[in-house]
Amino acid sequence: SISRIDEIIQDLQSIYECLGISCNDIGAYKIDRVSACIDPPVNLPLAEYTPSTLVRSHSMIDLDILQLRILAKLEGYNYAKHLYSYGKNSQIHRESDNDYIRTRSLKEMATNNERHAADPFYTEFVQYHNDPSYANTEIEAVLNGIGKWAAASVEQKMEVVVGTCAYRILYMNALAELAGAVAECKEGNLAAGAGGVHPWDEVAAFLIGSLEGAEAGGSSDLEDGQLMWNLANKRAFQFQTLNSEGYSTINLVLEDLLFAGKGEINSFDCTNLQRTVNKIQHLLLLPVIQSTIRYAIINQGLTSDSQLGELAEGEIFALSVLPIVKKYEENSASLIEENMILRPGNTLVPNGPQAVADAFYNALSNFGYSCSLVGATAQADACNVAGGPSAV
Repeated sequence: SISRIDEIIQDLQSIYECLGISCNDIGAYKIDRVSACIDPPVNLPLAEYTPSTLVRSHSMIDLDILQLRILAKLEGYNYAKHLYSYGKNSQIHRESDNDYIRTRSLKEMATNNERHAADPFYTEFVQYHNDPSYANTEIEAVLNGIGKWAAASVEQKMEVVVGTCAYRILYMNALAELAGAVAECKEGNLAAGAGGVHPWDEVAAFLIGSLEGAEAGGSSDLEDGQLMWNLANKRAFQFQTLNSEGYSTINLVLEDLLFAGKGEINSFDCTNLQRTVNKIQHLLLLPVIQSTIRYAIINQGLTSDSQLGELAEGEIFALSVLPIVKKYEENSASLIEENMILRPGNTLVPNGPQAVADAFYNALSNFGYSCSLVGATAQADACNVAGGPSAV
C-alpha cells in the first residue's frame, strides 16, 4: 500500500551496506516524496566503543562467520569453502570508485604473514601445533571431509569451523593489530600516530563485530554476536561475572583498555601502550578459559565416539588457549589435554571439571588477572584452589 512506501524504501536502504554500496552511489530521488538516505557514520560505535577511523567493514567479518555457521549446518561445504576462501561481507576500503571491489577473507587472515607481529603468542601457537597455518589446516580438512573430523557429525563440523574462525583466527589477527599499533606509536611522528589509531580500531572491530550494535554491552540478544565479545557475555551469565550494567565484567575491562590504548596512542605514550597491549592479550583468553571449563562440565563422562556438537566445542576452546597455558604451566596444559582433547576410545574429562578449573588457576597468575574474573558455576570454581568464589 501507499502507506508502506517509506517503510519499504528504508528496508531497501538498510541493505546498501551489505551490498557494498552507499547512499551516494544510488543518489537522491528528484522529489521529496522519498525520505533521505543516510550512510552509517564513520565512527558508528561498536558496543559503545567509538572508533576514530573507518573500520565498519572490518567489523562485518562476523557476518562471514554467521553465514559459515548456516552453510555448515546445511552441509553446504562447497559453498562454505568459497565463503571461507574469498570472503563476502567485509569489504576492503577502496581509494576511488575505479578500484576493484575486494573482500577480506578468513582464509587470508588465517595464513597471512602479518600474524608474525603477534609474537611471542604466534610462535607459541605454531610450535604447539607444529604448523604455521594451524587454523587454516583444521578448517580446510573439515570442509574437505578429511582428517580427524571426517566422520564427525554435522554439528561437530560446524562447531570446529565456526569456533576456529572466531576464537583462533580472529584472536591472532587482533594480537597482530595490537602489535602494529605499538610499532607505529614507536615511530614517533604525527603520521604514525594517526595510523596507529587505525589498527587499534581494527582490534575492536575483530573482537566485537557489527552484530553487537552500538549500545553499551552489545546486543541484548546473545544469539546475535559471533565473536569474542559475545562469548564473554554468554559466559558471564553462567559464571556469575556480570557487571552492574548486566554484561560481562571482562568486556567492561576490555572496553576500558581499548579507550586507554587509544589515548596512549594519541599522546605517544608507547610504554604504557605496550602495558595495555599485554593486558588485552591475556584478558581475551579468559572467556575461552570459562568456555573450556563449561564444556568440561557438559562433556564429563561422554566417550569420544559421541556425535554431540559439545565435544567439538570443548576441544576447540581448549586448543584456543592451550599453547599459552603450556608456555606457563606444562603440567596444567597436560591435564587439560587429557580431559578435553578427543582421542579414539577415550572418555572425556576423567579427572572432573574441577580439576580442569584448578589447572587453569595454576596458570592464571601468569596472565595477570584474578581467578574471580573467570568466576564459578555450581560444578566448578576457578578460585577453588585459592579458597572459593570469594577469592580475589
